[in-house]
Amino acid sequence: MENEEGIKILLQQNEDNLNSHFVYPNGALQSSYGFMVDDAESAYQYFIDKGIKVGEFFDYQGKSFSFYDPDGNFIEIWGLS
Repeated sequence: MENEEGIKILLQQNEDNLNSHFVYPNGALQSSYGFMVDDAESAYQYFIDKGIKVGEFFDYQGKSFSFYDPDGNFIEIWGLS
């Protein structure tokens, strides 16, 4: 998929059960990638309404939260404002 600005997203099957995150020594997850959105609070509520597993909503150096895709990949969402 490619948007008008030229940003490309590739989706492929995950037959090897690979994940998009790593774990810090203290057990905290860190995503290898994420997405920027105009309104993180609205996105968070949208994900909850759709039944998507989300993490805690943070307001630390910007509003953000994480979610998990169906393969268990941990992905972050950051608000632009």
